[in-house]
Amino acid sequence: MNLKLLKQIRLFLFILIGLIAGWILYFSFGHMLIKAMYEGRSIGFLNNILEGRTVHSLEFYLKLADKNFITANIVLFTFFIFVWIAFILFKKVGIALFINLLARFFCLSALIVICSEIILRLFFPLYDIKRGRFQQDLPGLKKEILYETIGEDGFRALSVKDLSKRRNKRTIRILCLGASATFQSTQEVKDMWSAILERKLNDDFRSRRINIEVIAFGRGGLCVDDGRYFLINNLSKYAPDIVVCLWGMNDLCWKGGKDSSSEIPTDEPTKKLSEIRKNLFYDTQLYKRLKILKNRKNAFSKTIAVKEWHTKNLPVIRDYYQKLPYKEIISRQPDPIIEFKDELLKTVRYLKNNGVECILMAQPVLWKTVLSEEERKALWFYINTPEGDVRMSSKWLYNEMNKYNQVQKLVAEENDCTYIPLDTLIPKNLIYFFDDCHFTDKGSYEVALAISPYVSAVIEEVARNKKLIN
Repeated sequence: MNLKLLKQIRLFLFILIGLIAGWILYFSFGHMLIKAMYEGRSIGFLNNILEGRTVHSLEFYLKLADKNFITANIVLFTFFIFVWIAFILFKKVGIALFINLLARFFCLSALIVICSEIILRLFFPLYDIKRGRFQQDLPGLKKEILYETIGEDGFRALSVKDLSKRRNKRTIRILCLGASATFQSTQEVKDMWSAILERKLNDDFRSRRINIEVIAFGRGGLCVDDGRYFLINNLSKYAPDIVVCLWGMNDLCWKGGKDSSSEIPTDEPTKKLSEIRKNLFYDTQLYKRLKILKNRKNAFSKTIAVKEWHTKNLPVIRDYYQKLPYKEIISRQPDPIIEFKDELLKTVRYLKNNGVECILMAQPVLWKTVLSEEERKALWFYINTPEGDVRMSSKWLYNEMNKYNQVQKLVAEENDCTYIPLDTLIPKNLIYFFDDCHFTDKGSYEVALAISPYVSAVIEEVARNKKLIN
């Protein structure tokens, strides 16, 4: 037998024996080591690997270790095969020709990647859409919904799938900004008030060849200062012509009056070059498809596991709410309404200074001076105070929310903005709300119908400024 071939076989067998030995050692002692690390019984630096991360079960870390071990073996084996082939080529063709072949290989690979990216982006674009189907048991809402978010920010929209795509000149974009009553995680996109509004507005403006896009962004628990910070960082990316704001609920309930508003810079932060490069890589069509392959079970399934808190957690939150001290009246110093007005004023002025029309909507709520027993059971929004959380009387809640809505009306009037008295346009009952402020499917439909005339008037103004209409 050829001596060179014999040496190569020996090297291959040596590598193979090493891999087999690694497998034997791992399956004999690997899980024992992971368990010892999990329980803090291993060597100090090994224990530190899992320190503070044992929120998961031991089974989770065992499966993770198995996955990483198999991946490492595949990478090592592939590396050795590649080195072996390269060594054989090097010995046969010489260093000059070998380097020439290697350069051609990398150039051809780069050309294939670039051409593939161009073709995929132009003809087969893949949008960053996350989908998940989950079930819920909430009155006035569908029992099963398909939950969708788009992009790294996780906005929700009926027609907009990619913010980087250039808009038609005859398109007017509306950004609906708020908290959970805007984001509406308990509803499919098509049932959200923002989506219904888009369909209604397009029906109204289609004859005038004007297209309307409506995007909704929000999260549970956000307050008006969070919304202002979002605009500072993302206004140029979303590029809205109109921003519709729905604030008040969380500012009233969660602020508590302990902290005064903090100054936020009004200039959009400059992204570092490393962040720009990172975002460019993540935005490539090839990366998005590789991500799908990595998570193919989730990417192609319509039943992705989505954390849904309302059905399971609402009874727990309502039980906590009912056990809180009951108050007829409280005094919070400083009153959080001061911060609310300050942040709302800054938000409106920031939009005005950037040439964006702003619409402020009064926060509609179930709260009223007298609630039925069934309506009282639906409540769970407690009030933060310097002394702790309390359960307030329905009369206090109703009057306090009226104050917040009056502040919005005043800010709108002083800054030449449109104000929508939405609190007076949505009936206060369980047909339209399933708790203090979140809408049922029928409630969302009524919201869209109620605000449509106001939004249409602002669109007319924007269209005239853009010279889309006379």
